[in-house]
Amino acid sequence: MKNIIVEKDNLNNTCTECGAKLEYNDEWDDMFDRYDQTTPNFDMVTNRLYQDGIPKYKCTKCKVAFLVAHR
Repeated sequence: MKNIIVEKDNLNNTCTECGAKLEYNDEWDDMFDRYDQTTPNFDMVTNRLYQDGIPKYKCTKCKVAFLVAHR
């Protein structure tokens, strides 16, 4: 699977490679839900997701994975 890193979450639900619809990866929400809410550090959670290779979006057609650097 090809990974693409984008700076901002401005993909408008469209794959930049083929134009198909993007699917949100629920694993992101799961990770934030498990994170200690007393320390609101988005960067720590995001870095962990990247280290584990978990993309925020996946293309429903060409299966490209998108990692988003910022909200």
